[in-house]
Amino acid sequence: MRIHFSINYFTSWGQNMALSGTLPQLGGGDPAKAVYMNFQWRENWSYELEIKTKEPFEFQYKYIIRNSNMLDTFEWGEDRIISVNPAVTEDLYLYDTWNNPGAIENVFMTSPFQDVLFKDNYENVLPKNTRKYTHIFRVKAPLLKPGEALCIVGNAKALGKWDTTKALLMNHQNSPWWSIKVDLSKEKSDSVSYKFAIYDLEDKHFKYFENGPDHYAPINHQEGSLTIVSGTFVAVDPTQFHGAGVGMGHEHTGACDTDGAGFRACEEDCVLPRPCAVRMAGRGCVSFRRRDALCRARAGRRTDRRCGDRRRFCAMPD
Repeated sequence: MRIHFSINYFTSWGQNMALSGTLPQLGGGDPAKAVYMNFQWRENWSYELEIKTKEPFEFQYKYIIRNSNMLDTFEWGEDRIISVNPAVTEDLYLYDTWNNPGAIENVFMTSPFQDVLFKDNYENVLPKNTRKYTHIFRVKAPLLKPGEALCIVGNAKALGKWDTTKALLMNHQNSPWWSIKVDLSKEKSDSVSYKFAIYDLEDKHFKYFENGPDHYAPINHQEGSLTIVSGTFVAVDPTQFHGAGVGMGHEHTGACDTDGAGFRACEEDCVLPRPCAVRMAGRGCVSFRRRDALCRARAGRRTDRRCGDRRRFCAMPD
């Protein structure tokens, strides 16, 4: 069987996209042996490999930005895990989206949120028994509220023809992914447009669409092919989460200071460029603050005499 990898990423001069994974052809899990991908038009990077086995197998992979200064930038997460059966699938197409390490949503995927704060938010939505399918759509949604799930609607007949009353409920069996299997074999076009939406599990109806433009996915019409389209996060407002806590074992002194857990804090109410789970005095996640990027401008202009260097953002690691 053949595996086709594809990702869109706008690189700068001197950068290349590399692919690392547990397959021997991808370095056997060693990032230093990652393979370089092929550049194509419109900032698309692709790579193809062949597997000489008929037995089902599972593999994990990750994208890496290789810079000319030999410093690598890894995308966030270890959740690109694929199970495949070569006896059924001759060509596997993987269309992915780069998971930016600085994305706000990645904060909500960390253990303090997933294992504690959001633990009771996710409903155990199981998949339907789908015998025939050509596509698997996957996306993550860490900010769903209790009683909410994801659904998908698109321009194909199998996706409801944009009729929200025919939205397809996605499942959360392979956490943290929300996914659904869809048969698009009867579609005559070469692509499909779609959007994710929020679904009310109690009332069993569509609530509202995600923000932003439509998504697009190619349709490969050859027999024995499977297409897996993996987004990053459903486009909802990440600032809708509000948390509060009490700082422990720390007093603002009018200058930058470092608490027992190795986090730097400032005396003013810093405006953070992204959410921070503040670990104070080694006692766990007790504070959460979300602001905008104004702190970046403030911090860059001021120098603290007692610190001797430029002021850093509140609650960011040393």
